[in-house]
Amino acid sequence: MPSAIIHRCIHKKVLEKTKKFKTDYDKYIYDISSVAPDSWRNTNELKNSKLPKKLKRKISHFSLDTEFVEHYELFKRKYKKDINHPFVFGYLVHLMTDNFWRLEMYYKRNYDINNIDSELLNIDFSNEKTNLNKAIDIFTKDLKKQFSINELTPLKEKDIDSLPKIEELPYDGINTTIRFTNEQLNKEFDEEAKEYNLKDMINGIETISNKIIEELKKEKIL
Repeated sequence: MPSAIIHRCIHKKVLEKTKKFKTDYDKYIYDISSVAPDSWRNTNELKNSKLPKKLKRKISHFSLDTEFVEHYELFKRKYKKDINHPFVFGYLVHLMTDNFWRLEMYYKRNYDINNIDSELLNIDFSNEKTNLNKAIDIFTKDLKKQFSINELTPLKEKDIDSLPKIEELPYDGINTTIRFTNEQLNKEFDEEAKEYNLKDMINGIETISNKIIEELKKEKIL
């Protein structure tokens, strides 16, 4: 549901607050991981598959068959051995961001969160132009400036080969995704945001980065 700019801002805030990675290369790989889980859209496997696109998204985001909610705890359990690698750690942060962003920025404003049914959990909000998604697009350039987000450098082949393997995601679509998200950083939108404003976006990024850190500390990952 959050676009690349939201993922990259939250990733950056988590890193700033935790100082989890020290070297420039580790920080670079961690930054790449902010958008990599969404590269399922650009893989050869998807292009050559007859399976529905939504199913591919569910696989890479650890959603159950009947849901679109990201079960990041399943990812954490499966890849616990490599959880401190910047790519694996960042993949986990991506899934947590999707999960918490939907809850904090969408469900809490539009639904009774004590009464969310299975039908709602199965809506693929990532493909719906809700007022929230439109606002993210409109405020992308402002968030880019506010959080000093720069374009990502595509991975070299040797870098891709050295990444820990995430079975649920082929890596051949990562660089296409990087190029697409770089283009999005400079896109102009003439529309005015409805319901959400820039302050909402900034507060959401701060709130969710704090929630992620709190959860990671509770799980003794930080």
